[in-house]
Amino acid sequence: MNENTNLKKFVSIGLMSGTSMDGIDAALIITDGFKVIEFGPTKSIGYSDKLKYDLKLIANEYKATDGKNIELKANAIADHLGEINAKLILDLLKESNLSANKVDVIGYHGQTVIHNPHQHISIQLGNPNIIKEIIGSRVVYNFRKNDILNGGEGAPLTPVYHNVITQSSNSYPQVFLNIGGVSNITYVENGIDPIAFDTGPGNALIDDYMIKLYAKDYDLSGDIAARGVVNKNFVKNFLSNNYFRLPPPKSLDRNHFVIDVDSSITNDDLIASLTQITIESIGLAKSYFPKKPKIWIVCGGGRNNRTIIRGLQEIIEEPVVIAEEVNLRGKYIEAEAFAFLAVRRILGMPISYPSTTGVRKPVVGGEII
Repeated sequence: MNENTNLKKFVSIGLMSGTSMDGIDAALIITDGFKVIEFGPTKSIGYSDKLKYDLKLIANEYKATDGKNIELKANAIADHLGEINAKLILDLLKESNLSANKVDVIGYHGQTVIHNPHQHISIQLGNPNIIKEIIGSRVVYNFRKNDILNGGEGAPLTPVYHNVITQSSNSYPQVFLNIGGVSNITYVENGIDPIAFDTGPGNALIDDYMIKLYAKDYDLSGDIAARGVVNKNFVKNFLSNNYFRLPPPKSLDRNHFVIDVDSSITNDDLIASLTQITIESIGLAKSYFPKKPKIWIVCGGGRNNRTIIRGLQEIIEEPVVIAEEVNLRGKYIEAEAFAFLAVRRILGMPISYPSTTGVRKPVVGGEII
């Protein structure tokens, strides 16, 4: 990725709602589309319990019906998401004493409800027109469509940003590991396009069973997993899924895996075992790297799970650190990324590459309103 520096600076806000379906992150950056010039304010909002329920319900309906006869319900949720994303931006600007007319562009990812690249489907709910109307800035959205139309998986899209925020480092190769609902990985080496793919489950299965078994949204620090005993046969059977042997690029829907739980496994042991699946499936990714990395940098919600981090440190030879340990904002890297990608779209620069999504050639992504 040999690129030149652009002289124009853009104030850009990125909005990201991950596959964990738990809320929205917003991050403001100043960028020329080639590097980050300044990291600005950030803000998050959690989804209400009702919205979480509605999103998971409609995600299941998309999977079961291919999106038929659910347009009215989907549009209502999309409008509501547009409204709360716009409010989040207004709150961020108010707290930072910034005027909306200073914002050049907004990168709006939306909430993924189904991602099936083999059927050329990736749907993100959220009405960008509402954000445009309320804030007044240009909005870039629908980032995945053009990649899929050109033969790509449509995910992951953050690697071009990972490449940029490591350019000043001398410790190549590096690995960025984002543990959201799904885990995805970016291998960054100087002089080549980044290599990226989804490794497997992140927090989604753990979260789903935490809700079922404990009426809690997640095992935040991994304490429940730490007190359980891993069922090795359960883990082995899960990891026999063919996905883990597919060469990258490859990507997943949060509901890709259907698990058959043995009733003899206790609640704590099940959470421990699902956590171990996340750890070991990430470890399997090592075989696809051209060279041995010098460091693994963990971002996303899973970086707070001490059991996951300890497990990774045990099976990975290289240092495994959370993003904050290398002065990055681990919670907001994906939001920053979509702020960056929005500017790339305005400039007509690629956001995905054959080595990141399997697209036939580097492609521009996103629609502008």
